[in-house]
Order: sequence, then C-alpha cells, then structure tokens
Amino acid sequence: MKPYLMILIIGLVVSAGCISQQEPEKYTYVIKKHGIEYIFTNSIENASLIPVDNESQILDEITTTRKVRITFESQTTDNIAFQLAGIDTSSKLAHFYIYGQGRFVDMGAEELINLTANDRENATIIQLKGPNTGATDTSVYMDPNGWIVIEGSDQKNLTLAADRFALIYLKD
Repeated sequence: MKPYLMILIIGLVVSAGCISQQEPEKYTYVIKKHGIEYIFTNSIENASLIPVDNESQILDEITTTRKVRITFESQTTDNIAFQLAGIDTSSKLAHFYIYGQGRFVDMGAEELINLTANDRENATIIQLKGPNTGATDTSVYMDPNGWIVIEGSDQKNLTLAADRFALIYLKD
C-alpha cells in the first residue's frame, strides 16, 4: 500500500474517532441554598426521577412541624442502608430548619418498635423502608397514617429516594 494512502486512511480513522466522542455528561451533586451547600449522595438529575406522591402535603408537613422522628424497622441486611439514608436525611433536614427557616426542630431517630405514643401523635414520622422491610418500589410518599415514607428496592435506590425527599424542601 502506498504511504500517502496509508496516511489518508489513518487520518480518516482518527478523525472519525474524534467526531464520535461526546462530551461526558455533567451531573450536579450540590445545591447552594440558605448560604450553605447541601451535598447529595447521588446526582440531583437522577434523584429527581424518583416518583413522589403528595409532594405538596409532604412539603407542608416538613415546613410546619416542630418534631421529627426518622424511623425504620431494624433488619440486619437493611440497617446499613438505613444508617446512610437516615444520617443524610437528618443532616439535610437539620440544616434546612436552622439555615432555611431559622428555627430548631426536635429531631431524633428510633426503631419503629420504640416509637412512643407521644411521637406517633405529635411528631412528623419519616419511615425508611428497604428491600427486606417492606419496600415495594423506590419512591417517596405519604402513607394513610400521615407518615412520610422513603423507600428503596436496594441500598442505592434508598439513597436515591432520600435525595429525592430532600429535593422536595430544597427546591426553588
């Protein structure tokens, strides 16, 4: 093969490779609001795809409550997911109340079986559900008891749902 033909073929192959390369997708993991940065476990673009039922009712509950209990049904394989999602949720909520609303809210975490009657009546209950503790989907919703449920079909999806929950009260 002639050298100029070989150079032409190599040039075409290299050009085709450069043309087919796309700009990598850019994801957002931080929302700056209330003078601080809220850091998300998952990209905000992916978290925003998680379905939410009764979003306005959940927002109203979160913005008017004086007491929050994050709860879960202890189960060995789901507990690590509950720790990750629970810590992240409580941290974002605490910052939202302090920096976004300028107030303190009584916050705590309890196993479901340890919730007191007072908490059940006077607190906003946020229940985390994993694949071994009743999660049937990956979503955020308010159940018939008036509890906010954050559920994920696996550990990754539970953190996605927790991030989606934060987007409810951090949206513009």
